[in-house]
Amino acid sequence: MVTNFRLSFISGFVLILGIMIIPPLQAQPNFNYSQLQAQFGFASFDEPFVIQHDALSDEYSALQIWGLSVSYQTRPGLIVTLNTTQGQSSTEFTKLNSQTYAAKLGYAIGIRRNWDVYAHLGQYLSRAQACNQIDCNRAEETNLGYDFGFRAGAKNWFEWGMNLNTVGFLEAEETSTLGVYAAFWIDRYSSLTTSVIRNADTSAIAVGYRFSF
Repeated sequence: MVTNFRLSFISGFVLILGIMIIPPLQAQPNFNYSQLQAQFGFASFDEPFVIQHDALSDEYSALQIWGLSVSYQTRPGLIVTLNTTQGQSSTEFTKLNSQTYAAKLGYAIGIRRNWDVYAHLGQYLSRAQACNQIDCNRAEETNLGYDFGFRAGAKNWFEWGMNLNTVGFLEAEETSTLGVYAAFWIDRYSSLTTSVIRNADTSAIAVGYRFSF
């Protein structure tokens, strides 16, 4: 366990450092990473989350989610990103919600025509709250995280990509999430997006709008 943790941290750090130091020798990115994106969807749990109230309980198997992200790309490919994902669901007696915030610094390079790879390193803040009619249980974590991914254009109007995100790699436990997305360009600035995300105990699907500037 400790060995895997150290290898994951070292390999992730070395790759991010390499991508951020060597870029002047690499090709310019094919895509514009200055963009604003909003998404809406739902996340489902493999095991329902239970909140007690009186002698009864409510089981939550899913949350409604929404996300907002803004990023800015300098020249040639340095990227600064801020994003948040919010989730909430409630009944007459209980409420469950979660929030995640991230600030990331990354770099993208073009490895072939219409094909980019990128890496980010960032700070993550996660909060969760489960409430009944009497009180609330709250949890909060702050972790470092990194992600790697690629972005590819199959047609002038279609784009797709994958992203592997790992949070908590300086802690005893880490969480990895794999995401796959597609974007359908309306014009040179606007696109409709859809994404599917999966980690060890949660699945999510979302649709959204992205504006590139």
